[in-house]
Amino acid sequence: MPKWIEKVFGIGTVTILLLGATGYWYVFIAGAPQLDPPKVVTDANLNFELKTYKSVAMNSERTYGLILPPGYAKNSQQRYPVIFLLHGGHGDARAYQDKAAVTSVLHDLYQSKRLPPSIIITPDGNDQRGTSPLWDPQYFDGPNGLVGSAIGSELVSEIKSR
Repeated sequence: MPKWIEKVFGIGTVTILLLGATGYWYVFIAGAPQLDPPKVVTDANLNFELKTYKSVAMNSERTYGLILPPGYAKNSQQRYPVIFLLHGGHGDARAYQDKAAVTSVLHDLYQSKRLPPSIIITPDGNDQRGTSPLWDPQYFDGPNGLVGSAIGSELVSEIKSR
């Protein structure tokens, strides 16, 4: 085989390996960080707060994000719809605010009357392994934690009690 073909083949192989390693690092190590973070409306009159609750199912303190609708403090006895937004892989309780500026989106939805005032909950849906981009068939209630029970029963009860 001519030298120039070997050289091109070698450069191509190195390039493919380098791109593969970079992609692996970006997704599995860095957690696919947001390259173009959304603009957060600061005067949206909505606050994102992190809260905790004791989970018997997960045998630990768990976090969740809470966004109360405008005017909630004045009408705390009013009943509001509750919306749970569960993150995807590499996410946590802050993912919707950090990666999607959920308070800005809610502000726009409330202004356009496309969403009634609602309580928004963003639970941490990770099991005991932490964040994972991989599909896990035993994720919901499996050997690494009872995430389904923690969110579907315990967190729902916690929200109702508050």
